Amino acid sequence: MTAQETAERGKHTPGPWELVLENRTAPTIESKGRYIAQTITYGNPETIENWDIANARLIAECPTMYDYIYVQARRGDMQAQKMIDKIGAAEQG
Repeated sequence: MTAQETAERGKHTPGPWELVLENRTAPTIESKGRYIAQTITYGNPETIENWDIANARLIAECPTMYDYIYVQARRGDMQAQKMIDKIGAAEQG
């Protein structure tokens, strides 16, 4: 499964996504140089907190997790199918 196929199915920016910390005021998630998100939580806005980095790492793995869940749903995993259905409902608003 290619990143493009996954993105078309999930309607998200193709992976892989990566965590970027250099020259940033907050952990940043990017894909091929394109901005996806930043994680800024509680605390001093001048300081990158450990949970900001942990949250960013989790977000950066979303395309990979989506691929895994999608494959499991196709194999008949009902819990995975429910997750895919929720993601689809979220996309529709």
